[in-house]
Amino acid sequence: ANIYVVGIMLYQMLTGRLPQGLLEMPSQKVPGLDPRYDDVVAKAIQEDRDIRYQSAAELRADLDSILTQSVVKVDPAATQA
Repeated sequence: ANIYVVGIMLYQMLTGRLPQGLLEMPSQKVPGLDPRYDDVVAKAIQEDRDIRYQSAAELRADLDSILTQSVVKVDPAATQA
């Protein structure tokens, strides 16, 4: 249950809102937010405990990878030129 709560807090920190009703992923609510956070939040708040992160260390490893591995953004208009 604690990992679930961490997922809810992470969602709130990223979006400024508590997740309610039909869940919109953080990157859909916050323009420019790295969509890799969506996967972390989604896994942390899974109803099925077997699918959810099994430890805080596992969750942290995924967050650390987001912070340490940059993502190359591609402008679709530039690739068509």
